Amino acid sequence: MTKEKQPDYTSRVPRFTFSDTLEEQKAQLETNSLLRRFTESRTHMALDLYRPLYHYVSPENIMNDPNGLCFWQGRWHLFYQGFPPEDSRVHWGHAVSDDLIRWRDLPYAIYPAPERRCYSGTAFVEDDRVIVMYHGTEVGNMVAVSSDPLLLNWEKVTGKAVIPKQIPETLPLSFNVFDPCIWKEGEFYYSLSGHNKRGLGHRRINILFRSKDLVHWDCLHEFIE
Repeated sequence: MTKEKQPDYTSRVPRFTFSDTLEEQKAQLETNSLLRRFTESRTHMALDLYRPLYHYVSPENIMNDPNGLCFWQGRWHLFYQGFPPEDSRVHWGHAVSDDLIRWRDLPYAIYPAPERRCYSGTAFVEDDRVIVMYHGTEVGNMVAVSSDPLLLNWEKVTGKAVIPKQIPETLPLSFNVFDPCIWKEGEFYYSLSGHNKRGLGHRRINILFRSKDLVHWDCLHEFIE
């Protein structure tokens, strides 16, 4: 039996690698083609009388769930489900603020592949890095990390789902997973993840997972129904 080939979900949105110093990042952002596009889009969308002026909205197209709000090196970072026009699958959009009121657009933070879409998740801030855990459709829950000043460069741990979407029913506790959160207590990382429980009706529960290294996760037990 041949192994089924994984579809190529590589995003068609322009992607950039940024410097690791704040001043160099600021200089790169001033000439970034994606941010220039955002500015032009905001100018055009400002003609819409019903577009919010106070609350943050995506610079282009529509937006969905806010995710991963965190405070890193003196700034607030907001991520959200963005829908780029050239590839309308969900990417994690990104904005930064000094005061939670005035927000500045940054390039998309997390792009699809190996997942089909980048859905909801949360962020956890450590001394030397920020960790986000989110659901990657078709594959499972993903973990990505960043440590640069403006959180512009993200690396996906293992390059694949750290908690696969579905475990066979033959195991003692089978599950599917979506929309995780992450935190740390002592030497362990923990994650709660949504799950559709099998049986009569549509029953949703949370399952608790634990890991020492963000790579290997143990399924502990059902947490709440």
